[in-house]
Amino acid sequence: MPPRKKRVVASTEAEEALDDPQTATAGPSRASKGKQVKFQDPEESDDGDAYEEPATKKRKTTATASKKGKGKARKPKKLELFQAIPLDVLVLIMEELDTKTLLAMSRTCSTFRSLLHSDQGAAAWKCARANTGEIPDLQAKDLEEWMLASLLFDSTCHICHKGRAQTVDYVLRARGCASCMRKNSVRRENMKDEARFHRKVWECVPESKWSPMYGQVYLFYWTPTVRAVSERLFALDGKPGFDAYLEERRKVKAGATADGVTLAQWESRYAMKRQDDQADATTSRKQKIKEKLKELGYSEQEFRLIEWNKLVDQPRDLTDRIWNTLKPQLVHLLDAERELRRQSELAQAMRKRAEKLQPFYNGLQASIASDSARSLFPPFSNFLLFTNVKPLYEPEDADPTLSDLNQARQGILSEADAFAHAIQRAFLGRLVKANMDLRKLEGAVATTSSNRYADAPLVSANDAFALAKEITSVVKCPKKWCTTYATFPAILDHVKVCETTSALTEDALSTTPAQIAAVRHIVESASKKVSETSTASLYALGRAFLCSDCEPKNPLLGAAAWSSYSSNPPRDWAGMLSHLLKQHAPPANGPQSFPALQFTPPAAPSPGQANPGGFVVDPDSPQSQKGEGAAV
Repeated sequence: MPPRKKRVVASTEAEEALDDPQTATAGPSRASKGKQVKFQDPEESDDGDAYEEPATKKRKTTATASKKGKGKARKPKKLELFQAIPLDVLVLIMEELDTKTLLAMSRTCSTFRSLLHSDQGAAAWKCARANTGEIPDLQAKDLEEWMLASLLFDSTCHICHKGRAQTVDYVLRARGCASCMRKNSVRRENMKDEARFHRKVWECVPESKWSPMYGQVYLFYWTPTVRAVSERLFALDGKPGFDAYLEERRKVKAGATADGVTLAQWESRYAMKRQDDQADATTSRKQKIKEKLKELGYSEQEFRLIEWNKLVDQPRDLTDRIWNTLKPQLVHLLDAERELRRQSELAQAMRKRAEKLQPFYNGLQASIASDSARSLFPPFSNFLLFTNVKPLYEPEDADPTLSDLNQARQGILSEADAFAHAIQRAFLGRLVKANMDLRKLEGAVATTSSNRYADAPLVSANDAFALAKEITSVVKCPKKWCTTYATFPAILDHVKVCETTSALTEDALSTTPAQIAAVRHIVESASKKVSETSTASLYALGRAFLCSDCEPKNPLLGAAAWSSYSSNPPRDWAGMLSHLLKQHAPPANGPQSFPALQFTPPAAPSPGQANPGGFVVDPDSPQSQKGEGAAV
């Protein structure tokens, strides 16, 4: 169905607009988004009335958009307001800035750039140099003020415009990245197109001297400057201005050489001053943070825990905004440190209560009649983990009496028996398995007294106990830096006195096929029988074993040098066992063989060495009457 036509009710202004040809031909207003109203001449209409097409629906607008006033002027931006400042006032502001700030200001817009790169901005740059560590004046007049500022404080390569260009040469007045400096800072003899340059160009361009060592001096030139000056010399060669330009460039070269030394010295002073300022700022920041933390109830000792934290140790002034950001983080760190300190204090207090049980522990161990059962009594660290022992020291108010100890005695002994049974069963199982694996790897039955169960998958308890007593069944102390070896259960007696605070686990004592074979190899090299050798007899041999595969002794070295610097010194049996397992470990699935060992026991002391301390007693000296000795 076609839309119903509507009579157009035109206002007086609309009728006047129709009569005006300029207004009638004007384009539609930007505010109107729908279809335009079409005014028809009454004579062209069939029924004598003017009709219009239905207008489109208005677009929905947000509440913010509907509140915007129409016809308001655009709000000027901050930079435009700054640019509207009178020139004399702007120059006064610029004169109070430092060089880095003025350099950044010159890059904000074209207006400031044009002003500061012109002759009018020279005064502002000079004031900025005075405000920035008193940058010295230059003798060479070819470098403008803004160029000097860019050379000193900019970090952009002058060639490829790459950021973070750290290499700068003040004599050549150039800053560049490593690649551009290698390509453009070149020695004269390394320039391929040297013949194309003007003959006088080397008198007119700055040269940087570098002396690495031995008094040699190398001269480097900046190739862009060489090309530019050479082209100018060719253009003026034979003309009236040639001599004047040549003299001017010679003065520039002399001034640039002197300026390079001056600027390098200034840079060193500026860097030291900057470090001092940063140190002062860091100290001031720490002091302010410490005072604010004291107001929150934290002590100076607690502040020292976070003094070197990156949130505190910064060369930035502490403002209110920064403090509001740091406060929750620092409070969290200090509360965590407080909790750690509290837990540490509780652990120390509990440890002191546990140490009071040491006499009770010694009494329980001494009450065991059998030596083997006494050796299997758990170490003190394992004793403290017993269920019947924890109530005696873990509570903060624990103070057990004699009746409390006697009441827990039987339960503690039961747990000690369970520990001894578990640790013994675990060790013997690993020991039997290691011996079985060794016999399988060797492919032959051993000829020792243990060959009765070489092929047996299982052995009796008596056989396992007999195997544990052999020298080949020694195990190392579980402590990492201890090199003591002993058989089971004698190793448990050593663990109790080895000052270890960690509890002994079931898998802490074990051996391997390689270790069994290495011990047997050491015993056989000493011409001893495995069944008749003990750890005490092996320790009594001293440093009597030498590895034949390692670097031999250098006969040109003296005894002191040999004992101190040799990579293959004589070792005792425990040291040689560690050396074989570490340096000459056999493959896990191959024959367990080791290099030959030289057994050289120390010679017995001669009668002249009866006093090995090196002191003799002079019968006529007064020391002999006091029983003292005189040094030889």
